[in-house]
Amino acid sequence: MRLSLAWELQAAAAGERVDDRRRDWAAIEKRRAAGAGASDAVNGLRAAAAGAGTRLMKTWGGETHEVIVLETGALWQGRTYSSLSAVAKAMTGTPRNGPKFFGLREVAR
Repeated sequence: MRLSLAWELQAAAAGERVDDRRRDWAAIEKRRAAGAGASDAVNGLRAAAAGAGTRLMKTWGGETHEVIVLETGALWQGRTYSSLSAVAKAMTGTPRNGPKFFGLREVAR
């Protein structure tokens, strides 16, 4: 909750649309209350929600990886990549759809 509030203050100071993010957080909270796991709760968010500065967490290969979305790509393990798909490929060794791999695309029901 503290991170959420801190982010909201930073977003407001930078002139970002806080209302959109509040709706996203409300949707995540609703899914969690319905019994969804943490990673499942974020599925369904728009890929656009991962704007510059967004921190994505992904568990892969028994490790939790942190990816920072940049204006021109993504940062992972101190290296800049052109896209989330490039990060997913570097992480897994196989071509992947980056937004889907990081849970930013809606899962088919």
